[in-house]
Amino acid sequence: MFSKILLYFFLIIIMTVNAFAFTFSKHYKIGDQIESELRLNKKISYKLEPGVWTVVRKDGWFYGDIKVRMIGIVKFSGDEIVSIREFQEGNLSGSFQSELNHSLRKYFYLDKYDGCYERTEYTLVKVKSEGNFTNCFKVAHMDVRKEIFTPDDPEGVLWTKNYRKFINENNIKLPEIMLSSWHGFFSRTVSNNLYTVAHIDNPLYFEGPQHKFNTEDTSEYHPSNISRYPKFKKYMNDFIKISANRHIDFESVVGAKDSHLLDFTDIGIQKKKYSNTGKEKDISVKEKNNNFIKQITDLKKLLDEGVITNEEFDQAKKKILN
Repeated sequence: MFSKILLYFFLIIIMTVNAFAFTFSKHYKIGDQIESELRLNKKISYKLEPGVWTVVRKDGWFYGDIKVRMIGIVKFSGDEIVSIREFQEGNLSGSFQSELNHSLRKYFYLDKYDGCYERTEYTLVKVKSEGNFTNCFKVAHMDVRKEIFTPDDPEGVLWTKNYRKFINENNIKLPEIMLSSWHGFFSRTVSNNLYTVAHIDNPLYFEGPQHKFNTEDTSEYHPSNISRYPKFKKYMNDFIKISANRHIDFESVVGAKDSHLLDFTDIGIQKKKYSNTGKEKDISVKEKNNNFIKQITDLKKLLDEGVITNEEFDQAKKKILN
């Protein structure tokens, strides 16, 4: 009798997770190609940089008591990865708020493999957490092969199975080192949903210096090494500014209030004040960020065509980043 009850219990869990994942899969299937925008739900959509993005990951699972769904998309150049974007929504609706609060705290701060706290491999962490909200921003470099095939977290092998399947079936070439920024936000005064976005870019496709070392610990981008490599340090500082502007855009999309916003004045980006309606925020952020990557790409094209000098390129790029 007990075995039947246990079996029934597990069937209910499986059906719930599959149903949760299905609500997400109605819009996107693995292999779909999308442009301009990814819509997570009726209220939340994210602008995409120009180009064609391919859906390579789609998951639904539980993190403790939090129902989670994720979609991962990739921009390719031939068979090489240019950029990866991961969008995640965690639902915290439910009667047992104490259990949900514990799962939320574990998600942000107690996971021993990753989280919103200082780690030796992270370049920058900014977090603001007061009462019932958390706003988190992280920048780091990434050993892509390790993360996909042999992650530190043993359960990570399950989470990245769709990536491995897509890579093997399509003979995709993995970059050795990529740069990433991670953006997370939750506030019960805004919604019952946790939102995260990961931006992962191949620096070699965005005028990054050619690296010699290709593991997480030996990489020129590692915080313990980067001071010995001025070109990599400068490039990472530029990437941090790009990522900070992406986070400002992320705060706007998820509806963060003025009191929730992170302060980026220490890296040269002035904190902005917005009305409670968010309208002022939408206008100012979108004007600055929607074509952010396109501005730098167009600038590089002018340099390659000889229209501007290297000095003019550096001056214009600095102006865009600031």
